[in-house]
Amino acid sequence: MPSTDDDGQDGWRPSLRRAARANGWPIYDSIAALGLDSADLLVSLQYPTLIRIADLGGARAVNLHFALLPRHRGSLPCYWPIAGREQTVGVTLHELTKGVDAGPIIAARSFPLPEFTSAGDLFEMFHDHAFELLTEQARALIEGSYTARAQQDHGEPAHRRADVDFTQAEIADFARPAAVVRAECLAMTFPGFQLPTFRGRPVRNAYLLPHGLPGGEIGAVVAETKQAAVVSCADGFVCLEYAAEEWSA
Repeated sequence: MPSTDDDGQDGWRPSLRRAARANGWPIYDSIAALGLDSADLLVSLQYPTLIRIADLGGARAVNLHFALLPRHRGSLPCYWPIAGREQTVGVTLHELTKGVDAGPIIAARSFPLPEFTSAGDLFEMFHDHAFELLTEQARALIEGSYTARAQQDHGEPAHRRADVDFTQAEIADFARPAAVVRAECLAMTFPGFQLPTFRGRPVRNAYLLPHGLPGGEIGAVVAETKQAAVVSCADGFVCLEYAAEEWSA
């Protein structure tokens, strides 16, 4: 079943709806329409809408979440680890329950998060590790032979899409450490979907620079070319690289 925002056209991610039409697969637009019962297994893969347990008809249901639960339940899993400058991330296969990403954990897979990773990069990394995890657990899921452990609730609410306003993606607050500014920029960098901006120009990457540059007031542009701008932060400098299509501007 395609996600609710799948319009049948390939964009920054391939369209399941288009693939289903091309291959003659049945398309359902609601969980209830599937007509599930206790003999069925539903696997949710990046489905953006909450699934009502009542619509499952007693079927077993699991979700493959792009985070190491219980941390980062809910939305925007590619944003939070980068903005928080975390060093390890992962994917979690868990049972679906009424709570958002709160069901018992079946299996998880962790991997390092390099500090230069953008949200778009992390999305691709999540997909690779999620495929490996699902492959490892496929037989146990089909047979129902897996065991699951309850999550330890750390008391933090699930993230919501509204927690971050991506319509306000201008990098403007430089009264912070340069590493924090760079992390915010990379957390909003998702080519094909969105890019942060600096003075209205799309930015595709950000780098830290050593302290040995001429100083300047916080937020001052101390060097700039058509390709990039170097901006003074609270403890150093960050180089913001413009998107290639902006180089001739």
